[in-house]
Amino acid sequence: MNLTTPIRQLRSGRAVGVFRSLAETLEGVEILSDEERKRGEAFIHPISQKAFFMGRVLLRQVLREFVDEVILEIGPHGKPRCRSSDAPAFNLSHTTDGILAVFSPHGPVGADMEPLNRQPKNPDRLAQKVFTDKERQRLAAGERDFLSLWTRKESVLKAMGTGFAGGAGTLETDEHVLRSGWRIEEFRLGNMQGAVCLPRSVTLVLPKVLS
Repeated sequence: MNLTTPIRQLRSGRAVGVFRSLAETLEGVEILSDEERKRGEAFIHPISQKAFFMGRVLLRQVLREFVDEVILEIGPHGKPRCRSSDAPAFNLSHTTDGILAVFSPHGPVGADMEPLNRQPKNPDRLAQKVFTDKERQRLAAGERDFLSLWTRKESVLKAMGTGFAGGAGTLETDEHVLRSGWRIEEFRLGNMQGAVCLPRSVTLVLPKVLS
């Protein structure tokens, strides 16, 4: 995969999203650490294993353009990060179709994408758990659909580094974004809907066509 353009965009100060389809051939596993290979091999489902390996290879291919040694650490809530302060911030999201990695020269950044046909079996019950009263009102009024609210909220929680352990049901997504100096950019990639949360001052470039 040619990463020349996204790396150039990163160097110019823009955030960039890189998509890899899980239909592609998995290559480059040899650049992973022994620990990463063991983690990947522990996945029972072949798609989950391929997604993990492909995501980590992509991270290392980009990050090694910015740091001499790529040392990936896991935050307290499971979010990977690079130890070097010279590395761009990044976040991964994956579905059964592929992986989206978003890199930003100025962090933090959080990304989420979901298939458009993925709807919860009991949306009202799930909404009670993960959305605030105000967000449920917007959902009922048709101001936002379920996937829009979901991906926006998850992108913010991932930017915070907490994931849903950060109190999804009490976090007012839009208010938190305004207070934090961030913004949310929603997108469509093929049959997927998603959102990226990143600093307000950073321009985001996302792929427009799936490979």
